[in-house]
Amino acid sequence: DTYPVAIKMLESRSEQPKDTLVPSKDFKHRVAVCQALALARRWGVSLTIFKNDQYCPFAAINFGFSKPPEFYLSGNVALGYYAKNLTVGRKLEEGVYRFNYGKYVGLAVAPLSKANFEPNMVAIYGNGMQMMRLVNAYLWSKGGRLENSITARAACTEIIPKTMITDECSVIIPCYGEREWAMTQDDELIFTAPTNKFGDIVEGLEGSFKNGARIISRVNLSWETGMFSPYDELCRLIELPFTKETLEPYRGLKIPWSRKGEKEKYQYEGLVHITSWAAPFEEKRLIIGL
Repeated sequence: DTYPVAIKMLESRSEQPKDTLVPSKDFKHRVAVCQALALARRWGVSLTIFKNDQYCPFAAINFGFSKPPEFYLSGNVALGYYAKNLTVGRKLEEGVYRFNYGKYVGLAVAPLSKANFEPNMVAIYGNGMQMMRLVNAYLWSKGGRLENSITARAACTEIIPKTMITDECSVIIPCYGEREWAMTQDDELIFTAPTNKFGDIVEGLEGSFKNGARIISRVNLSWETGMFSPYDELCRLIELPFTKETLEPYRGLKIPWSRKGEKEKYQYEGLVHITSWAAPFEEKRLIIGL
């Protein structure tokens, strides 16, 4: 429900796109990179951000604006929150995609439809269904798989450095910063694509759409639900056919329907199935082991 975001990394200040706002100058305050992406996709704002226009040290280091100190590289920042110990913390930081120090001085972001610059890549925020369509579209003309790696932290580094370094599309889980600072919602994921993959994605979206692929916007209501006592008696009295509520779980295990609300346990291949379908105020659970 928000704009796709065009993103360009800048190697010098002279590359600042025309008519883009600079947060510390135009807003009188700084923004994190994730907030800049949110401003572009939600408000339609075009921004240029240099090192001191943003306040996240993680972004400053991994976008190459600042030299990474040993304190960070050794895992101290990840310790406790993300890592059991410093050894794990160091491994986590080694796995972060990072631009070389000094390669870039800033970045520009804008809604894709309004961008007056040639982007390196695009980021699209959406729900699971939209992510499915984008992945399907990307693979439509090439086949295979979209291989993905996820850390679920420092999403800005997975959105931009990872996409540009690997030159590959990616599906990303928003991190804490995305959620707390940029107000990314719980039902949102992020799809990223380098500019050179745009053609494949557009071709896949159009081609699959012509052959029936859609964003499913309706729920399936073409079925007859079951009912329980005392509706069976009421149906009998008015001569209305009664459909009994049944439960047919996976692997062919049939669990009888209980009218009295007792818990009934059935053992099947080491899995315990518990039902209490007639108890309205009791949690209804079915553990199917999948």
